[in-house]
Amino acid sequence: MAAHHGQQALAARIAVLASADPAGAAQRAKSAPAWLQERINLSYSARIAVGEDVSWAENARDQIAAFTDLVSRRPHFRGPWIATPDPALNAHLAELREVITQHC
Repeated sequence: MAAHHGQQALAARIAVLASADPAGAAQRAKSAPAWLQERINLSYSARIAVGEDVSWAENARDQIAAFTDLVSRRPHFRGPWIATPDPALNAHLAELREVITQHC
């Protein structure tokens, strides 16, 4: 959708601010528990098998996002892979406010 509107750079910036960028997710996947690493790999294989145009890092981002919500309700699953608390949260929120002001 961002490409359709010529806003790839803005979408990428927002993804970083929201901890939803593929590169960041790929790094977090390295510290994910074994069960989630297996889920990431199986899901990626399935998505490729059905012809979806998705990178491994994009798939990792999607799986981490889904399971971060799960662990918010089950603290015993938490770990560094969920990247909370974000040490740069204040800076990210300030930049996000700037983005909203510029584009809304």
